Amino acid sequence: MTVYTANQINYPKVFLTGPSGYLCDVNSQGQLLTSGSGGGGTGLQAGLTTVTYSTTPVFNAATSSGFKITLTGNVTSSTLSGATAGQVIIVEIIEDATGGHTFVWPTNFLNATYLGSGAGQPIAANETTVQAFFYDGTNAYAIAPGMTYP
Repeated sequence: MTVYTANQINYPKVFLTGPSGYLCDVNSQGQLLTSGSGGGGTGLQAGLTTVTYSTTPVFNAATSSGFKITLTGNVTSSTLSGATAGQVIIVEIIEDATGGHTFVWPTNFLNATYLGSGAGQPIAANETTVQAFFYDGTNAYAIAPGMTYP
């Protein structure tokens, strides 16, 4: 797991990346807070919210900033809802044991990683892809490269 910290005075966020990414706040002393706890928590659920597989899943950022979906079939389109300007969103996409499923990102996710070994390729069986985005009120911009883990 890699820890990246932003300026703790102007933008107190900590990004933990790995197969299960998380977003947490830090207080003015640099102490890690669970999201929603006192001292500046965002009020959103800490960790990852599991999104039930469908061909058209919705990632509701009004209740969480981290999402986890396991693909058991192809996702033909997906939607981001409830996001607020300044929110960081982390998405973890897991391929089931069958493999070969495709995933279409929400249209307002810009520079989202291609899944699998190349442009638009399905992810292999049991692979996990994680990527973080910054939402500006209209679009979610990739703020880190998408990482795929076997």
